[in-house]
Amino acid sequence: MSSVLPSFVLSDEYATAHMTIEDILSHRTGLPRHDITLVTANTTISRIISNLRYLPPTAEPRTKFQYSNLMFITAGYIVESLTGTWLGDFLGTQIWKPLNMTSTYFSREDTIASEKDFAHGYFWNASIGAYTLTPWSSTDHVAGAGAVISNVVDYAKWLRSLIHRAPPLSESGHAELVRPRTVLDPAAVGLQPEVMDSDAVYSLGWWRYSYRGEAIVTHSGSVPGFGALAMFLPGMEWGVVAMANTQDTSNWVENVLVYYLLDELFGVPETERFDWIGRYVSPYFLSPFFLYPSIFE
Repeated sequence: MSSVLPSFVLSDEYATAHMTIEDILSHRTGLPRHDITLVTANTTISRIISNLRYLPPTAEPRTKFQYSNLMFITAGYIVESLTGTWLGDFLGTQIWKPLNMTSTYFSREDTIASEKDFAHGYFWNASIGAYTLTPWSSTDHVAGAGAVISNVVDYAKWLRSLIHRAPPLSESGHAELVRPRTVLDPAAVGLQPEVMDSDAVYSLGWWRYSYRGEAIVTHSGSVPGFGALAMFLPGMEWGVVAMANTQDTSNWVENVLVYYLLDELFGVPETERFDWIGRYVSPYFLSPFFLYPSIFE
């Protein structure tokens, strides 16, 4: 890392000297989320990376899985530094254009300028008992970790290329993308241990585990007002993308929907299906700790 990005400095000298790009893409740097550092007015990516030196690790490098948006922000910055190209242009040239993803953008301004329908995000306002519009927020400072603006049609094109290991990625690139790097405790990282029949692992930006005997590759995420989930089963050449316009709670609904589709695909009897709705209306999932875990770390 330090050889390709001299401004990458961690609080631990050994970690700074030995951290690799593979480490930051597989969440094994020793840094926890520290997401609260992103909630700062007028911050920039270069400032975020410069501030990494002040953030304490909570594990030794390569000893523990700890999800870190900060590291994917750093990865995006590395792409820009090495190519001299804005990350949005790089992704557009290398991935979106070859796949004919014509409704995918990397900035709020470009999306608005396209004059296409632009979804609005909402949040539940308990004081009035109704959903309230969430203002469109800038994602410039988290570009590597969550700034793609798209729709399910375009993302289905991306999943199709992953399922069939088709261009624009090379065969070796596809293999590396899903090769396991870290073994996980499913419960500790918010996966679904009740329905898994294997260990969970993390590769380069993808969770992997087995559900009813089939390998699943998936990831979800959210930003203010929006949540998304992408999943594919390479062995069955099946994939699904779900997007909705609330943060966190939409991800729960997407899980309910996606696992319903999986159970339908597998022909699972109703009596043997996991109660996803019951899971997400439990007190734990409605608590502030779950909704904003990084603040309480």
